[in-house]
Amino acid sequence: MLMGEGSCQRASLGPDGLDGTDGLAGVPVEFVEAVAAVEKALAADVGVLGADVRRECVGLLTGLRNRVEALDAATLWAADDPEVYATGPEGGSASLRALLYRTCNGHKGALAGRTTRAGKLQSMPLVNEAFRAGLVTIDHVRLLGELTQPRFFASFVDAEAILVGWACSMGWDDFYKAIEAWRTAADESEPDLKDHKDRQARSVRLARGWKDRGDLDGTLTPEARQIVGGELDRIALMLLKHDRAEATKRLGRDDITNSDLARTPQQRRHDALVIIAERSNGADADATMASPLLYIRTTDRTLAAALAKAAGIDTDAVAVDDFECEFDDGTQLTHSQLVKYLIDAKIRTVVQGGDGEILHFGKTRRWFTRAQKEALAYRDRFCECGCGLLARHVDADHHIAWEDLGDTDLTNAVARCRTTHTRKTINDNAKRREQRQQRNETARQQRLAQNHTPIHQRPSPPVFGQPPTDPDPPTDPDPPF
Repeated sequence: MLMGEGSCQRASLGPDGLDGTDGLAGVPVEFVEAVAAVEKALAADVGVLGADVRRECVGLLTGLRNRVEALDAATLWAADDPEVYATGPEGGSASLRALLYRTCNGHKGALAGRTTRAGKLQSMPLVNEAFRAGLVTIDHVRLLGELTQPRFFASFVDAEAILVGWACSMGWDDFYKAIEAWRTAADESEPDLKDHKDRQARSVRLARGWKDRGDLDGTLTPEARQIVGGELDRIALMLLKHDRAEATKRLGRDDITNSDLARTPQQRRHDALVIIAERSNGADADATMASPLLYIRTTDRTLAAALAKAAGIDTDAVAVDDFECEFDDGTQLTHSQLVKYLIDAKIRTVVQGGDGEILHFGKTRRWFTRAQKEALAYRDRFCECGCGLLARHVDADHHIAWEDLGDTDLTNAVARCRTTHTRKTINDNAKRREQRQQRNETARQQRLAQNHTPIHQRPSPPVFGQPPTDPDPPTDPDPPF
């Protein structure tokens, strides 16, 4: 049991275990007991335990690891004292980090990160508390520590409780995107600075390689990645449908796998890039270029702030909770980029289940419309199975199947990739077939039970000129004779 401040028991770890008098005098007994407990845990054979117990052990050690990292940060902060690192039997060091470099056989970058993290946690009390409780991981602390920079710190102090709540409740991917959005909203100078850096870093190189092959590499800006990548994915999807149709015709069956296709995904993207170049080469030089199709998520307040900034009008900063300016895959969009696309592109407003185009068709329509699919892509963003595909590249599927009286509207729509969609359809069809067979068998048994009469109880067929005979004529209980 941990003791209160100023009342820690002291002990040392000798060759035979705990020793209160010899060895490292003054080490808290809690530290020594923790080391002994770890040694006992390492000696245990976890492989012989049941599956449920091993699962519990994994969760227990995950939280314990976070607490050990918190203990390491607290110890390093307490040890950042000249009396600790400037003295010692092997000579003094210039700093605690130098002492770690000299005494620990580890990577210098990792050792420097430990000391830096220990210092930052002192300016993040709520993060430190959650870290000590095992609610957040070292990765959360490292990401939140970046927000203690001077240009974020004032906003971070006010929003620390909200950020810790995000870390405790969100998955890592959602938390990272939320922090990126918060960073953009908290520092108005960063979006334009990031845009400048991205434009300076852009480059594409196409060189002649081995046996006259082309080596293509480079760096695209975020918006260029959206434009080029979106078109590559669109054409590659068309080529995939063509390859599936060709394989079905060639093999004479419908259960086509990826190994049956003529091209790999990388080869289809290569061919898609060639198709883009061929279309550009065949286009008229004076023809008007079509605007790219981009999916941008933003709010009315962010839009108003971006337009005011472009016009040189001072306006209040958008609140963190209301700020949203990003592509559909989570890539942050700068204010200047947003204004650029507002001027050059056509805007289509996606309303989730409300005004504008009709997004609800009930049971009278089976297939989702394009407007519904765009609204679904805006709402779900990614495939629900976790494969990472964007919602605009996957199928719009019914959560409750249309055959089971499911509605064709957004409340019953789910973004699913083709693999997950096909697997669900096969399973649903198998369940319906089994239920139909059970219903038919039950109905057959009921008909047989209603119509079945023993042969000896059936009346004999009528003879010409005579009425049918009754096999069991009624008997008179009191005969007249």
